[in-house]
Amino acid sequence: MKTKKILCMILSFIMAMLTLSGCGSNKTGSEGEQANNLEIYILDAGYGTEWLKDIKDAFAKESWVQEKYPNLQIDISTNAEQSFAEGKITAGAKANDFDILFGVNLQTLFGKRGSDKQPYLADLTDVYEGTVPGEEVKVGDKLLESAKIANQYTDLSGEAHYYSLPWAGGLAGVLYNADLLAEYGEVPVTTDQMLAIMAKITKDRGYSIIQSSNGTDGACYWEHLYPTWWGQYEGYEGYMSFWNGQVNGEYSKDIFKQQGRLESLKTLEKVLGTKSKNLYESSNALSFMEAQTNFLMGNGVFMACGDWFDREMSVVKEGLKKEGYDFDIQMMKTPVISSIINKTPSIKDDATLAAVIKAVDNGETSYADVTAEDFAIIAEARQIVFSVGNLHNAVVPEYSTSKDLAKDFLRYLATDTANEIYAKQTGGSGMFYKYDLQAKNPDLYKTLSGTARMRADFFSNSIYPAKVLPSPNNFNLFIYGGVRPLNATQSNQFEILFTQKNPKTAQEIFDADIKYWSDSVWSTVLVNIGAN
Repeated sequence: MKTKKILCMILSFIMAMLTLSGCGSNKTGSEGEQANNLEIYILDAGYGTEWLKDIKDAFAKESWVQEKYPNLQIDISTNAEQSFAEGKITAGAKANDFDILFGVNLQTLFGKRGSDKQPYLADLTDVYEGTVPGEEVKVGDKLLESAKIANQYTDLSGEAHYYSLPWAGGLAGVLYNADLLAEYGEVPVTTDQMLAIMAKITKDRGYSIIQSSNGTDGACYWEHLYPTWWGQYEGYEGYMSFWNGQVNGEYSKDIFKQQGRLESLKTLEKVLGTKSKNLYESSNALSFMEAQTNFLMGNGVFMACGDWFDREMSVVKEGLKKEGYDFDIQMMKTPVISSIINKTPSIKDDATLAAVIKAVDNGETSYADVTAEDFAIIAEARQIVFSVGNLHNAVVPEYSTSKDLAKDFLRYLATDTANEIYAKQTGGSGMFYKYDLQAKNPDLYKTLSGTARMRADFFSNSIYPAKVLPSPNNFNLFIYGGVRPLNATQSNQFEILFTQKNPKTAQEIFDADIKYWSDSVWSTVLVNIGAN
């Protein structure tokens, strides 16, 4: 009986302590005081999590942080479940202790409310408008302009908000084996040049591209080239107009007739289609790790992927080196779509187009016998890039009890200190902040791979800064209207579209999508986005 009484007393004490601490929460500070505890979740994806842990430590050492949050405690949790962050946020305050969640595809929560009628996400406009700690610049102004635009959400009433900050600035595009490519010529700067080199390699080696088209464990990254070449052809504003659902400022289903969509599909068909035989014939049987490992072993000269490849494959690469495989794998700036000369009368052929692109790469602002207007079109095309970074969302739940601390931490991500840590821990990848790694830390820059140096130079270019295409997920046309890059096919996996048993042609895919958008289907979209 005595033992039972003591046990009851212990349990009562524990329950009392839990009640005082907010039902198990680590939050400290009474009303009017700063909350000193921050619970962070991060998805363990291609860029890892070590960078965040090191930034957390640097943040905690800042004198202003120690003064403002004297009893600071920051805990970081991680897993590899892509849906975890969204599930936690929508579960509500009783089931979610996280104050910041670094997840993916969280645009689905922009403007959405829970059963209590409160927004799921805190508005982070004050973070964007706040000053970067220790620097005389606003967070929003330190972001690449295109990245800032890409993360702005305009709700159905027309009011603009910022609900997330991008926590990765991944560059997606085409990797190449520099050692093998050197046998066939220079790194291509136009798609026609790339196709010509692919044809030579395929003739000699049986194929030029290795990729995983395995639907369950694959990585069909050629899907990232579709918006890139489409955006190059239509221009940044044209691409934005599509996702705003407008032609000349008016809502119109004619957006689906944008020529850039067809030209991009045509290029992908030439790259991947069965007639070219460029793609390794057993791609459908490879997982993404098998394909990427084969690529490191010299099987295939080209592979669509992203700047996360170096880090993702670092352990495998070191192992292969011991077996004698030590190829120089780099990423090229995405070649400019050759059919863009249809829009530039003063550029008569692909050779001239290539020369203009090289002039842009050298920082020049004109080219002999090419009009200023045509040069500007090519310069912008060379700047346009697709990045998975806009799908990587750092958000704060509206119901967080540590919002001030969470927002201070997010502002800190914009500092040079945080950007240097990120670059160091990810092997040269970065966020979307204007941070010149070569100038700020030349010693670190010299240690990076060719891909990482190219990315760093591209994103810090002061003459022709990267123009990051916004994610479709960020637009009401996508969120509420159900519009996808290709609705008729319901697939972006172009390896499958162009290599299946009865492959589709680019024209067939394009025509089917236009046909899909009947007046009645389009009218429903307009109703759903509040345009009718």
